[in-house]
Amino acid sequence: MTIANNIVSLSLRNSGVTGVGQVPLAADTADAFTILNAWINEINLERANMVNREVCPTFPDMTTDVPFWTSYEHVLLTSMAVRLREIYSLPPVDLDVKLAVSALTAFNAINLQQQAPPTVAADDTTGFGIIFLALRAAGRIHDAQGALETSQDVTDAHSILNEMLDEWNRERAVRVIPGSLPTISNLSSPVTLSTGQRNAIVLNLAVRLRDWFGAEVSKTLLERADRALQLIQAINQQQTAPIHAGVPSTVQQLVFLALRMAGRITDEQSVADASKDANDALSLFSMMIAQWQRQRWITWPTSPLSISMSDPLTVSDQSLEALVSNLAARIVISSGQPLSEFLSAEAGISLNTLRNQQMAEPLHAGVPSTAQGVIFLALRMAGRITDTQSVADDSKDVNDAFSLLVMMLAQWQRKRWLLWNEQQASVVSTGANWYTIGPGQDFDVARPDKIHAAWCRLQQFSYSIPGDNPLAEQLPFLLGANPLTVTHNPVDLPLQIIEAREDWATIAIKDLRSIPSAVFYDSAWPTGRLYFWPVPIAAQYELHIIVKASLPAYASVNDDLGLPPEYLDAVVSNLACKIALASGGQVSPLLLAEARASLNTIKLANSQIPLLSMPAFLSGHRGDASSWVGRGLDRAWTVGGTSVLG
Repeated sequence: MTIANNIVSLSLRNSGVTGVGQVPLAADTADAFTILNAWINEINLERANMVNREVCPTFPDMTTDVPFWTSYEHVLLTSMAVRLREIYSLPPVDLDVKLAVSALTAFNAINLQQQAPPTVAADDTTGFGIIFLALRAAGRIHDAQGALETSQDVTDAHSILNEMLDEWNRERAVRVIPGSLPTISNLSSPVTLSTGQRNAIVLNLAVRLRDWFGAEVSKTLLERADRALQLIQAINQQQTAPIHAGVPSTVQQLVFLALRMAGRITDEQSVADASKDANDALSLFSMMIAQWQRQRWITWPTSPLSISMSDPLTVSDQSLEALVSNLAARIVISSGQPLSEFLSAEAGISLNTLRNQQMAEPLHAGVPSTAQGVIFLALRMAGRITDTQSVADDSKDVNDAFSLLVMMLAQWQRKRWLLWNEQQASVVSTGANWYTIGPGQDFDVARPDKIHAAWCRLQQFSYSIPGDNPLAEQLPFLLGANPLTVTHNPVDLPLQIIEAREDWATIAIKDLRSIPSAVFYDSAWPTGRLYFWPVPIAAQYELHIIVKASLPAYASVNDDLGLPPEYLDAVVSNLACKIALASGGQVSPLLLAEARASLNTIKLANSQIPLLSMPAFLSGHRGDASSWVGRGLDRAWTVGGTSVLG
């Protein structure tokens, strides 16, 4: 029978707090009882780290029997004596301290040894075998000390084991053949593992257990665990040794050559054709081809997403080198490994060589006479083709360059100094308020951006002088007996150009009909309109305008160039600059200077500067509304506001 009263009384006497034959004071008894239960609770906390954790019961009161402690009363008495001396500030007795430590150690050992150690030292092919070996390697159990299968240590080790295996499975996704390590859900079930795998699991689990339980991991154990893990990775990598020698003729051989360059396989270590590495490399290859096709670096006979290992390789040796080195670089990066400088440089050089791969060898010799000739010469100046490397006539490079040429000439069309002449267009007045301008319209010319000059020509008229006219008597040598017919010379009246619709809007009477003195051009798309003011009477006048001549508008690359010889250099060099920019390159300073110089030559050659004149309001001369050689009608024809013709 073990009650707190006996433990407290003896402990107070053993510690010297109460003398022999003395009755403990009530306060000392109460304090000792509190210290007893506090010490038991402390043991419970400390023993949470033991292999077999068992709760030590406290004493509910001074007289209740606690059978658990019957076998361990010496532990309570010796330990309590030391603690009471410490509480009452009495000097410790070395012998008592040694007895207490010895008793407590024995108590812990008895508790730890409630389960016999494993009967075999080797793995019994179950999860428990792995756990117990790892606990032994971690120092948690030994020959004289085991653990229950239901103990906290086994439960914790089981959780750590599955966490480790799950982590390995994720890490092994970058291995040559990742495989799959089983998650051990039932420790009593057999576990199918190779010898190397068991060894690596046990040793690495032991390392994690020691770290988990706050124990230092020895260098030897750590090295053995790391070595064992490397060995099973190596064994896993060497599951097959296929031979893919020679110059690749299929996608499969190209993939294995790239895996070799990436360091994923060697002469002694390869992968199966259906391995994860091979499948991943094929996926990377398909994505790379899809990307290159959009950048026009290579063509592939099938859709990139449908490429299979058995597909033949129908590319040049130059393309093959770029494919292998760049695929190897992608494999290295996807596996989380650092890319070597050599492989990175090799991939970059081969890819630069592959750009503008010569798929054909067309000849475009001599001075260009067609748009196609200009394009190929510009591609050469832009560095897109060379003597040994060209592009097909229907390639994407040619099509893009043709689009750039058409756009460039359309921009030039709007610049007067880039056109070698201007053209005239005319129409006989019909009495309409406005006339259309554009291909097939009243003024049948290309839609211009502006009108450079305009005039109105009076229709020729003639009259006869009869023979009895007095004038006829003065002209006998001309008239004779016949009447005289007189025809006047045509007269052109310059028209003022109204530049803006805002100015056109200030005219008060827009449908006034008389001799026109001004014209407004509404540059609508696709058909422009010309408004002559005043509105010319039908069939009385010829309406003339001056607009820029049209540069060629090519419909295909085979169209004739249709440009003066001095334009060729400017077109080629400026088109080369646009091609270089469109292809992501940089325009060399020499090419840029050549483009500017050739364009300036055309500007100087086409410059036509009219004589300088001064507006009437500055010269002091007011235009006469009745004059046919002045600037036309003025304010007499407007009502209110400022004249647009002043």
